[in-house]
Formats: sequence, structure tokens, C-alpha cells
Amino acid sequence: MANIDITVTDLSFPSNLEDKYCKFRPLVSVRYKDSQGKTSYAREALPGLGSRDYWECEKANKKKDNYVRHNTLSKVDMDKLDISKREISFNDLDVKNLERVELEIFDVDIKTGWER
Repeated sequence: MANIDITVTDLSFPSNLEDKYCKFRPLVSVRYKDSQGKTSYAREALPGLGSRDYWECEKANKKKDNYVRHNTLSKVDMDKLDISKREISFNDLDVKNLERVELEIFDVDIKTGWER
């Protein structure tokens, strides 16, 4: 059995990306062949799947505690993120060959109870 640890070290986005699309939830996927030669997948979301688990980069929310946008660049400031919010561990996988690691970025559309 194998453990695979993945740490996101950079996330840049287009400078012209509309602010309303700047709440990010990364999804990390690994594709591998197991000891039987079968293709298998494992997926995890960063920092999790809770309603408040995302990387806040909307400029309108820069006063919030969870704001992690870089001060001058169109990217996430990884120094503002605790390692636990940008690291995934896949444990006890039956990995013979690791084929691919993918990082997909989803925009999170959050609405408070008052807005619903």
C-alpha cells in the first residue's frame, strides 16, 4: 500500500477574471494502476467540501479573515494559507504505477441565508 501526499504550491488565475468567480475550491485527482493492473482513481477537495471550505479571493471580501488573494498579483498567496488547507494525503492506495495527477479548480457560489 502506498501513500501519496500532494501540496499545492501555486495557483494563478487570469487578471481579467471577474471578481464574482474568485472563490476557489481545488479538486485533486490521481489516476493509477493497482497491483492487478486495473485503472483506479482517488479524489479529494481542498480545503474540504463544507459550505465554507474554499479559498476566498474576491477583492470585495478582502476584509474577511479567510481572504487569501495575493496583494498585487492574480494568484492565491500561499503564505496566507495554512499547509493543512493546501495539502492532500491519499493513504493506503494499492498503487503499482502512478499515471496522472490533476488539479481542477471550481468556483464556489456562496449565498447566505438572507440572500436565498
